[in-house]
Amino acid sequence: AALRADPASVAVAGAGGGTLDHIILGLMLRALGRQAREARFVAFPGGGPSMAAVLGGQVQAAISGWSEFAEQVKSGRVRALATTGERRLDPAVPTLRESGLDVVATNWRGVFAAPGIRPEARQALVTLMTDLHALPVWGRLLAERGWDDAFLTGPALDAFLERDRAQTEAVLKELGLA
Repeated sequence: AALRADPASVAVAGAGGGTLDHIILGLMLRALGRQAREARFVAFPGGGPSMAAVLGGQVQAAISGWSEFAEQVKSGRVRALATTGERRLDPAVPTLRESGLDVVATNWRGVFAAPGIRPEARQALVTLMTDLHALPVWGRLLAERGWDDAFLTGPALDAFLERDRAQTEAVLKELGLA
């Protein structure tokens, strides 16, 4: 409620200006009908220092990867308010969408090649990654780390990248960082 009424009254920690943490806060404010630049984002060099700031009362909230805060949540030292993905990472913690904010943002990874890659070399990379994705160890590692399976190739990947680029660019422009 405070974030909606007066975003500047809520200090939110995250890892560096212009990072995914900062962008997520901007997306949240936009979903609340506010401007990303209204955020009171306090940049720290990572999740550990951000958590220390929450525990020390220097900020009211923090945004970071689940693995950075999971132990503090499990111990009861902090309360997880929401996660930013499509699905819950913990049964007791809703997603932002479930909490009423139409925001989905994830820290994804990709395999990229030079623009002039030959079509057969590109297809070999796609096939290799698709084969690796099908291995049981891939699924085990996702489960162990609490990661979403966001494997995409071809047109689905192209569409995802364009959506991600557009939402990231919009927030960064609002913040004066692009």
